[in-house]
Amino acid sequence: MKETRVVNRKRPLLLGWLMVLLQAAASGIFVLLIHRLGVLPSVMLAILGGILGFLWLIAVIAQCSRGAGRVLGLIYSLIIVTLLSVGGYYVHRTGAALSGLTSAMRKTVETRVSFVVLKSSEAQVLSDAKGYDFALQESLDSADMAEAQKTLKEQLGSYSLLRYENYESAAEALYQGEAQVLVLNEARRSRLLETYPDFEDDTRILGIYTYQREVVEEVPLKDVTKPFVVYVSGNDSYGEVTLDSGRSDVNILCAVNPQKKEILLVTTPRDYYIDLPVDGEYYKDKLTHAAIYGIDVSEAVLEDLYDINIDYYVRVNFSGFKNIVDALGGVEVYSDYAFQTADGKSFKEGLNQVDGDQALAFVRERYSFSDGDYQRGRNQMHMIRAIIDKITSPAILVKYLDLLDTLSDCFITDMPSQSMTQLVKLQLSGGGEWKIDSYEVHGYGNELPVYSQDGDYASVQEIDEDSVAQARSMIYRVLGLEQ
Repeated sequence: MKETRVVNRKRPLLLGWLMVLLQAAASGIFVLLIHRLGVLPSVMLAILGGILGFLWLIAVIAQCSRGAGRVLGLIYSLIIVTLLSVGGYYVHRTGAALSGLTSAMRKTVETRVSFVVLKSSEAQVLSDAKGYDFALQESLDSADMAEAQKTLKEQLGSYSLLRYENYESAAEALYQGEAQVLVLNEARRSRLLETYPDFEDDTRILGIYTYQREVVEEVPLKDVTKPFVVYVSGNDSYGEVTLDSGRSDVNILCAVNPQKKEILLVTTPRDYYIDLPVDGEYYKDKLTHAAIYGIDVSEAVLEDLYDINIDYYVRVNFSGFKNIVDALGGVEVYSDYAFQTADGKSFKEGLNQVDGDQALAFVRERYSFSDGDYQRGRNQMHMIRAIIDKITSPAILVKYLDLLDTLSDCFITDMPSQSMTQLVKLQLSGGGEWKIDSYEVHGYGNELPVYSQDGDYASVQEIDEDSVAQARSMIYRVLGLEQ
């Protein structure tokens, strides 16, 4: 007798309908994630829902058929669910990255404080400095200096503290032997190098301590479908980007008119001789030094200079800038001239393909040009154009996740994530290319006293009122304001 084999025909049928239900759930979750991200206009979101609904209907029809159609429908639903799962993962990562970019929330600010001695000192670590005099400035970084004193108490028990008005006088005390250890916020090191160019060769560090504090910055949500201004501040430090580190060597205002798709980049020389607000008083100083007192001080200086309101800032440092360019896979930047930097990096006139190191050298170089800082400002604006071009190109999709991971640590901004997604939604709704113009403000070279260097004379650029007036007029035009 032949053996009779019983085939369970209900199993593939049940599995097929289970995949149909799973496809419906995956479609709903994907649409919900897109909706929460807020980048798609309502019409596009409705079209996406309609497409996913149509794809689900095909799965239903396949399971209502007989024979091989059900198996093909099962495979079809499995493919759709897999694609939706991958897409949902990308959407979730995008939302998390956008949230991580904004500082309009509670953030932990880290400050590194070092204890510095002359190289001739016998002390090798901080605990060796018992009986030493410590030089501490008291006009800046009061919270961090208080933490540094707690460290001294823990390490040494008792200690002798000499107080000075600024870092320059504290460093001078170290050089003259009045004090044996300088308590230094590492964010101010670049400032000391202006007065003491050989400071790093003359000194060494007994220890570096990191102090953390939380800050809350409430930024009102602005309708970015209307004109707004973003301040791009590039500081001269490496490592983590913080709100209170280093000078600002790059000072670019971006006036944006989303309705007309116009962007105006205005660069202001780092050595511009401005009125610096400190504790309710105004002192003459360089623009670059304003960032030492906080990015809000830099913003206030530029708002006074151009008689505008700055809506948001973006702050990036050397490390962050290099990482952004590398995450993009390099960029193609235009150079007005052929030149070579001191460390041997060469650029030709015209388009140059550059990686992060080359890009940083390109935007920092000034000694190769007869007009120094002005050409550097032009190169910085060329670089912004190059980065915008790369970010908006289809090629960036290949490096999408790498870019998201990198950006969260590369810069700080107080633009809320809702405003970022609103801009993306606006671009998707209207499409089209943006018109980008640029303008560089000029000044007159001079040697004048600056507040942050204890009144010592330094090379500055006195304000060219006509140039500032021209920049103001151009900003007002883009913003649709009356002068």
